Amino acid sequence: MRVIFMLAALVLATPSARAQSGFEHVKWFQIHFCRDVNHLTYLPQRSSSELPAYGFAADKWADGGGFHYYEWDMLSGRELAHLEFPGSAGIARIDLDAATKDESGRYVMLLSKSHDVPVFDLETKTVVRRFAGHRQATRHGAIAPGRAAYAAADERNKIWIWREGDETMPFQRIDPAGQVAHLQFLESAAKLRVVTKDEIRVYDVEAGTLLATTPLEVELSTNGFSPDQVHFTADGTRFLARISTAPFVAMVDATTGVKVWDYDFGNLPPNPSFPMMPNWPKGVAYSPNGQCAVVGEWQGFRVFDPASGTERLFQRHNAGSEYYVFSPDGKYLISAGSCNLDVWKVPAPCAD
Repeated sequence: MRVIFMLAALVLATPSARAQSGFEHVKWFQIHFCRDVNHLTYLPQRSSSELPAYGFAADKWADGGGFHYYEWDMLSGRELAHLEFPGSAGIARIDLDAATKDESGRYVMLLSKSHDVPVFDLETKTVVRRFAGHRQATRHGAIAPGRAAYAAADERNKIWIWREGDETMPFQRIDPAGQVAHLQFLESAAKLRVVTKDEIRVYDVEAGTLLATTPLEVELSTNGFSPDQVHFTADGTRFLARISTAPFVAMVDATTGVKVWDYDFGNLPPNPSFPMMPNWPKGVAYSPNGQCAVVGEWQGFRVFDPASGTERLFQRHNAGSEYYVFSPDGKYLISAGSCNLDVWKVPAPCAD
């Protein structure tokens, strides 16, 4: 029997009684058929109320597959666009797991169980590049400034690097001999920073040689297909990450590898639907003014001071969210779970 999963349109619902002191709940969107949202980002050069979300689904019982792209005005609830893109012919499973964007916010690299790596242009709403060469599903990616180079790591931790305009075969391959958790270009496209489970490595992109290694004080989680396990601050000096051995998040100094602070989510009440499982932390987002770090959990999200790790507040809501994004002006926070998207008005000190 052939079954096709489709992501339907969003329905604007009246705000529930989720709002509490702190973040003010503005709107709630429900996704029909409870399809996952796999990535959220603001459109470049748009007003802060316009947020596109990518809802990805696949036909797992037939060749091909693809993803759905939704774009809507979060404050009015007006749908601005809904596009469907087919997958590669002959690949039975192309479920999209994550995405990463360039510094302009216009181009998004799509990471999936497919072997190729498409790049999606948010302005023209087209797939403008499709890099080939990987033999496994891709997990993490990076786009260099000016799109001078692209990098993607697969589930076997092999890193392939392509130049702009050279899509069929990578010009460089790197095997970090460790479980990759994050990729990031440095000095334009001259160097690639690779965060693995237990160290930070910096490679010369042209030569593919290892330049520096920094051991980490904590062991990072690399489970799952998501680049959202390591979150660098805006200045690139620190990153917030999940710990592999316990339900912790830790802020780590990117220069020394030393843990600055951590928070134990295991001491929090477990999800009653999964009482035997720890309360693992979920998505992370930094406020644009750098004063707050949001970390999700099953019953809401917690807000921390990124510098000290002091918990500023806990915001309860009924749907734990995997993804969080602040508007560019810092006035709104959007959270996305498996069935819902919620819009929150951001209080001080997270908003100026």
